[in-house]
Amino acid sequence: MKKIKTVIFDMDGTIAFRNTHEASYAAFFRHMGLEAKAQEITDKYDNKVLNVMTPENHQRQFAETIALLEGKVAPTSHEVFPSIPYAPGFTQFCQYLRSHGTDTGIVTLSLLYAANRIKEENYMQFAYANEIDVDGDGSFTGTGTIHVLFGSKGEVVQKAYQAIGDGILLLFPLV
Repeated sequence: MKKIKTVIFDMDGTIAFRNTHEASYAAFFRHMGLEAKAQEITDKYDNKVLNVMTPENHQRQFAETIALLEGKVAPTSHEVFPSIPYAPGFTQFCQYLRSHGTDTGIVTLSLLYAANRIKEENYMQFAYANEIDVDGDGSFTGTGTIHVLFGSKGEVVQKAYQAIGDGILLLFPLV
C-alpha cells in the first residue's frame, strides 16, 4: 500500500466554521459591518432550490461583495476571527498526520483570510482560497482573485496532485 503523502481538507463545514451562521465568509463580512449587504448579493446569485451557484454567478457574487470593502482598513485575521471554531479532533489529527510525515492543506471556496490562519495554526503546507486585495497602505482595494471557483475544487485538487504526485487523500466534497 502506498503511503499517503498529502491530505487536503475543505474548510467551512468540514474542519472549521461548522455552524452556517459562523461560516468564515459570513463572519468576515459581519466583522466588517457588511453582513446584510453581502448576504443580499449572495442571495441574488444563489440558486435557492439547488443551493448552488454557477461559476459565472460565483464570479459576479465575489466581485460585488469584495467591492463593498473598497477603502476600508484591512483588519488582521486575528481581529476578524479571535478564535477558530475547529471541528472536534481536527488539530490533533493534523498533529498525528505531521508525526507520520504527511503534508496537509486546504482547498476552499471561502476566503484566504481564514484559510491562511488555519494553515498557520496547524502547520499546514498550503491553502488555496479566494483572495481579497489590500493596497500598500493596508486598505482593501475592492478587488480580489478567485483561486477556487465554484465547481472547480476538483481542478484545483488536480493541480495539487500534479505538483505533489501520488498519495493524496481528499476530505471534502468536490463542488
